Amino acid sequence: LQLSSTTSQVAETLSGLQIHPFSSLASWRNNDCLVSVKGYSNYVWHSENCCSRNKHGGYDSHGQLNILVESSSTSSQEASGLLYEDGYLWNYVPGATTADISTTDLGAFTNWSTQTSTFAGGVVQNNNTGVFAMELIDNTLISGFNFKKSFFFFNNNQIVALGSGITNTSSSNT
Repeated sequence: LQLSSTTSQVAETLSGLQIHPFSSLASWRNNDCLVSVKGYSNYVWHSENCCSRNKHGGYDSHGQLNILVESSSTSSQEASGLLYEDGYLWNYVPGATTADISTTDLGAFTNWSTQTSTFAGGVVQNNNTGVFAMELIDNTLISGFNFKKSFFFFNNNQIVALGSGITNTSSSNT
């Protein structure tokens, strides 16, 4: 194996908003920050929690908003506010709209599930401005748990997240 004698150049950092329709995912990279929003629909399952793998990941796609920040003075995890020194609360995934169910019930959800609504996705304008939206009509984990979420990305480093129509007909999981 012989390496080329030509020098390689460092690729420029990618930036802008991208919608990934076959993942129900939006990713927005700007400066030293990466933001992702994850949804799911009737066509894209919520998470890979099959057969005892990722048993508590049932809420990973309930409109989860993740903000990862690069920092030279501290760890990226600490700079992003994601230190879980006392453990991770699976019912309170950052940015997700969730119902309060027991960890046992959340762990009993063991298939690659979809939901009733087909509405999840987004659009981009001028590479850095756009919207990602989803509707949840849950018929698998908690029947009667519904919501709509919209995330607006602006080219001045602002994100507006809105939730509406949040309902839960279950009296025990609120």
